[in-house]
Amino acid sequence: MAAAALCGGWQAPAAQAAPAGALSREAARDALDPPDAAQRMAAVERLAESGTIDDADADADPRVRAAAQAAIWQIWSRSGDPALDALLARGDEQLHAASLSDALATFDEVLARIPRHFGALAGAGQIHLRHGRVRQALDFLRRAVDVNPGLDGPAKMIPLLEKHLLELEKNQT
Repeated sequence: MAAAALCGGWQAPAAQAAPAGALSREAARDALDPPDAAQRMAAVERLAESGTIDDADADADPRVRAAAQAAIWQIWSRSGDPALDALLARGDEQLHAASLSDALATFDEVLARIPRHFGALAGAGQIHLRHGRVRQALDFLRRAVDVNPGLDGPAKMIPLLEKHLLELEKNQT
């Protein structure tokens, strides 16, 4: 997704077709509750294939959380609106092609429709940071982490940017 560089270089895997006899989306959501991490893992994997933004969830087990992060990227790439999904994909392509102004405009369009889209928020934050707009970058990255606390890259970047801003303010006085 758009914030792959901020997320340790992780990219969402391409969605795969569900194997025969796979859980339905509803059954996968119900399967997120059992105490067995392997069952929850299977549910997360199924939701990655068929879920939507509303299905995103977290777990206490680190393996399930890692799988959930992968699933969340896939889920948030599938808003339920094909035009919006294409728009987000275009922003991601623009970001990776270093068409930063175009990518920022595209992410702004996504955010106008889904203000809490963490991929668009993190992508916009990354672009602002590349342009040296640290305050704006920090704002977008904070918002992205508020939506998805599992974003390790942005979560690690926030205190560094805060420290940088404090040092800038100290040097200006």
